[in-house]
Amino acid sequence: MVKQKKLIPENGPYYVVGYGEKRDHLCLMLHGLGGDCYELSPLAKHLHQQGYSVLGVRYPGHGGSAKHLPHTTWQQWASHTLEAYQQVADAHTKVSLVGFSTGGTLAVYLSQHMPVHRLILLAPFFGFRHFKSSRLSPKTWLGIARLWVKYIPAGPLPIACPVGKKQTTPFRQYRWFSVPIIHSALELIEVIQPLLSKIDVPVLAVFSPKDAVVCSRAMESSLLQMTNTTAQRHKLSGGNHIVCRDVSSDAVNTAVLDFLTNTPHLSSAQVSVLSI
Repeated sequence: MVKQKKLIPENGPYYVVGYGEKRDHLCLMLHGLGGDCYELSPLAKHLHQQGYSVLGVRYPGHGGSAKHLPHTTWQQWASHTLEAYQQVADAHTKVSLVGFSTGGTLAVYLSQHMPVHRLILLAPFFGFRHFKSSRLSPKTWLGIARLWVKYIPAGPLPIACPVGKKQTTPFRQYRWFSVPIIHSALELIEVIQPLLSKIDVPVLAVFSPKDAVVCSRAMESSLLQMTNTTAQRHKLSGGNHIVCRDVSSDAVNTAVLDFLTNTPHLSSAQVSVLSI
C-alpha cells in the first residue's frame, strides 16, 4: 500500500503530493539495479519544490540489510512499479517516468504499458561500458558464469565527487550482486529493443561521458531507434554514474525541470548525433 508522506526521505520509498498547477503531474522515480531511492532523492526533492508530485518506488529484493543483493527479476520490478502507480493514478492527470540506470531501461518498458507524458533517462543502462569479450555477449557470458558463480562484487561507488560519495556511502547496502539478477537486467535490455521505435512521447537522456558503468554508445544506438519521437540528449560536463548525487547534480536538476516545463520542438531527425 502506497502511503502519502509529507517529506521525501534520503533513502526509502515515498509518495509526496505537490502543490499548485503542477500538483496533478506525477513524477515516478525509478532507481537502479542494486541501488535504492537515495539515487534519485535529490532530484525528487527539487521537483517537489517546484510543485510536482513524486512517487519513489523500491523494487522487490532491494532495501535489505544483507551485504548480498538477492535474486529478483525485471518482471517483478515492473509489476511492483505498476502496482504502486495504479494506487495513486486517479489523483493525477499526467505522469512522467524518471529512470536512473536500469531504472531507465525499466522506464522504457513501462512507457508501453501505462500512459506517459514525458520519459526521462538518467545514465540509462543499455549496455556495460567495459566488456572485453568479442565472442560472447554479456548476457550469454553471465548465463554461463552463473552455473559456477553465485555473486560478483559490486565495485566502488560510482560517484566522482568526494563529498557526494561520503554522503551516499551510508545508504549503500549491497557489496555483492547475484549473477542471475544482473542476467535479468540484461534480459530487459533485449526485451525493450522492439519497443524503442514505438515510443511516441518526448524523451530526455542525461549522461556523463565519464560514466564508468554504462556504455554511451549503446545509449546513443538506442536513442537513434526512437524514430517516432523527439529524443533529446544532455551531456554533463563531469561526474560519474550516479548523476543525481555527483558534481553535476545541479545541472541534472535544471535539465530535467526544463524538459518537464518546456515543450520539445526538435524532431528526432533534427537532433545531432553525439560523437562518443
